[in-house]
Amino acid sequence: MISNALLKFAAAHDWHAAEDADYVFGKFNGYCFTAKTEDALSSYFVPVAGIAPEDLLDLSKYIEEERFPLKLVDYEMTDNFLSVRAKDTLFNSTAKQIERFLTKLTAKLEGYDLNPQNCIICGQAAETESLYVGLYAYTHPECLDKEGVDYTAGLKNVADESAELIILEHDEDSDDILAFELTDDEDLMLP
Repeated sequence: MISNALLKFAAAHDWHAAEDADYVFGKFNGYCFTAKTEDALSSYFVPVAGIAPEDLLDLSKYIEEERFPLKLVDYEMTDNFLSVRAKDTLFNSTAKQIERFLTKLTAKLEGYDLNPQNCIICGQAAETESLYVGLYAYTHPECLDKEGVDYTAGLKNVADESAELIILEHDEDSDDILAFELTDDEDLMLP
């Protein structure tokens, strides 16, 4: 069931309700959004296909550090969507707070070289609006049967690359193998 605050926001911005009324979708500042409420949490989904890896990292840092009008619970970037979950209780959010939250978020997205009309599958500019896996986004009809490019996978790859590096060396004075971690300010010099 969609929260009252989300319904008021959706009505004020000419968003549409899904047939089963489980979620609403529409545009805000040119970006496609899907929103739903479940267990006193509202989730907001926005496509980020085509985002550069460095912008993805910056966006992640921004969400973690910025103070928003809504109480954010968590966020996830996967399958070319950014999903943000916020507390949505009777006393916690209003349509105005939702609007301020989406204004801040879209202002940040506008700072990146990211076209809000990028196809969710290939990341290139598209004209067709659709509900792709139940989420509002732009698509190319010819991309629907293709495997997509996951631009949000860049965040996972960067995290994998920053995994702890342990160097193994033989101790000159004994037959022991020594292990030590390489710090960020040390250079790795391979023979």
